[in-house]
Amino acid sequence: MAEINEIKLGEKDELIASIELLRRQLPHLMEHVKVIAELRKASYDALIAEGFDKAQALELCKSMEL
Repeated sequence: MAEINEIKLGEKDELIASIELLRRQLPHLMEHVKVIAELRKASYDALIAEGFDKAQALELCKSMEL
């Protein structure tokens, strides 16, 4: 991976802008991760409630896309 100092000026500006954008979006990304975790937990709990055992529920949750 190239060091930032070794990147051409235009590319360096784009990289810095991308990093800043990611920093501004970080709180929203973290909230998104929390919501996904809540959905996965609710899915797991629902599968258990429907009679799947823990291993089956976990396997099904791992294969589900959210």
